[in-house]
Amino acid sequence: MKKTVLCSALSVTLLIAGSGAQASTSEAKQGAIFTGGAVLGAIAGGPFGLIAGATVGALIGEDIKHGDQAKQENEESIKTIASLENTLAMNEALMEAQNKHQRDLELKFTDILSNLPGEVFFESNSDQLTQDGLAIIEVLAEVINYDPDTVVELIGHTDPRGTDEYNNVLSQYRAKAVADQLIELGVAEGRIASRGEGSNLSTAVKGDSEGYAFERRVDIVIRSQDTVALHP
Repeated sequence: MKKTVLCSALSVTLLIAGSGAQASTSEAKQGAIFTGGAVLGAIAGGPFGLIAGATVGALIGEDIKHGDQAKQENEESIKTIASLENTLAMNEALMEAQNKHQRDLELKFTDILSNLPGEVFFESNSDQLTQDGLAIIEVLAEVINYDPDTVVELIGHTDPRGTDEYNNVLSQYRAKAVADQLIELGVAEGRIASRGEGSNLSTAVKGDSEGYAFERRVDIVIRSQDTVALHP
């Protein structure tokens, strides 16, 4: 009798094992455990042993199934964590690059500000900007536009030749010429203050043509919004 049951169990085992070759690895494991349990049960206790062995085999197979699922979930979790760590590392690298860029800009504009001429010079009896003056104003506009907390004060001057009325007007026109160029380069009009001093602050000796040349100018004073002078 046991031989018959054993042969039947072995036949079932072979049948399931054959079909298990086409199933997943987890399913094959469960089938093997189930049939193996049935075979052992049949040998040990006949038909009742077959049933008991099959039941035990099924339980063990179910445990293996859950184990395989847990392993798969664990592997997926590891992949997710690795992806998050990689993203975090990329974000940190990007932030560091941005911070470095900001520091470089600050150093650049601090250096520009410290080397920026504090005045723009004009030809005699003229309020037209020279090429050198235009180059200075272009850099000045870049500095002001970089820092939204800054304003600029422009103070026009003339040499002492001519009448006070003429010199006062000319000095205002010179300051306005610089202001207009800054506005054209994108500086907000509200961040620019200008005025003319005429020849009131002249210190050149009468007839000193070189001294006069330094008085035909517009002084540039860059300030923060709280009116603290930053330049010159």
